Amino acid sequence: MLVGALVTIVNVGYGTILYSFGVLLGEGAAAGEFGRALLSASLGAEILVSGLLAPPVRTLCDLAGSRRVFMAGSVFGGAVLTLFSRATEGWQVLTVWALLLGPAMAGS
Repeated sequence: MLVGALVTIVNVGYGTILYSFGVLLGEGAAAGEFGRALLSASLGAEILVSGLLAPPVRTLCDLAGSRRVFMAGSVFGGAVLTLFSRATEGWQVLTVWALLLGPAMAGS
């Protein structure tokens, strides 16, 4: 039961954060407004930040428990995606994806 719940949290949290990017590259989506180059750079920065934060998140999982960390990362990621929907400038997109979704992705 516990493993099933954890798998669901990880799949929904990580999947939403990472795989929603493909939807954004459509012409009628964010790529039409911000451009594919900016969105791709944002995803690259997000993955870099997520990778850099992996060791501290691993330690946090050991200390606080992985369920709490994964749940917090998933909830934070959802909130950040909501914030992304309000972005109107390129720097806001880059900031949201790199500095906010990166840590959320590391924690989910």
